[in-house]
Parts: sequence; structure tokens; C-alpha cells
Amino acid sequence: MKNSKAFTLIELLVVMAGIILLASIIIVGLAAARDKAKDATITGMLSQVRDEAQMIWVESRAFNDPSNSLCAGNILNSGNTNHPMLAEIADRIMKYNGGTQATCYAETNDYCVSSPLNLLAGFCVDSNGQATSVKITCDGDPVPACE
Repeated sequence: MKNSKAFTLIELLVVMAGIILLASIIIVGLAAARDKAKDATITGMLSQVRDEAQMIWVESRAFNDPSNSLCAGNILNSGNTNHPMLAEIADRIMKYNGGTQATCYAETNDYCVSSPLNLLAGFCVDSNGQATSVKITCDGDPVPACE
């Protein structure tokens, strides 16, 4: 019998399989952490929408004033020249949630803005002070509010 100090092929394959298994576990964990960070960014952006909405209210006394509106159609008004931060917020939300725009509804006295998240169903902020994870987006019927 030989007394060899070399590793056998089986031993090398077992070690390689263990390393591959650990690497795959780490990669999956990093992907979840990345999605969690994206969701935190979207949530932060939606909180900034509330600040922009308050400034619009102070200036116009309406969230849907045609010259200074929070929403354009059912999305954030990225063309509002009085509040260029809305365009940056809309772009970041789209960047971090896979290209989907935030849903936005505004009437004179009420608004709601929501966006899908990566790990949860979505997040919504509204003029009533709600800031919550939601299963459905904000709704404009009968008044804009998070549900």
C-alpha cells in the first residue's frame, strides 16, 4: 500500500461541492439584501413625495392645480417645473422597482401615491397621513387614499 500525502479525486470533489454550496447560499442572501435595499429606497422616495405634496398644497391650496399638480394622469408629475424633485423621485422609483411608475391620484384636497416593492406587495402614502405597506395600490375612488 502506498503512503501518499496527495488528495484523492473524491476528496477534491467533495470540497469543491461544499464551496459551491456555500457560495450559492451567499449569493441568494446578497440578492435578498439588494431587494431589501431597493425597497427601502422606494419607501424613502415615497416619503419625500409627501414633502413635495405639502409644498404644492402651500403654494396652490390644491393637489391637482393644473399649473402645479402632484399627478399627471395616474403617475407622478415629473414635468412639474415648480417641483423638479418630483421628476427625480419618479425616476428613482422606476429604477429601483423594475421600471414600473408610481401610481398617483390627486383631487383638490386629497392625494395618494403608491409603488410596487420587490419583497412586499407595495407601499402607499396619502394626504391622510397613511404610509403603509399595501396589497393593492392607492385608489382614486371615491377619494384618493391608501387602502
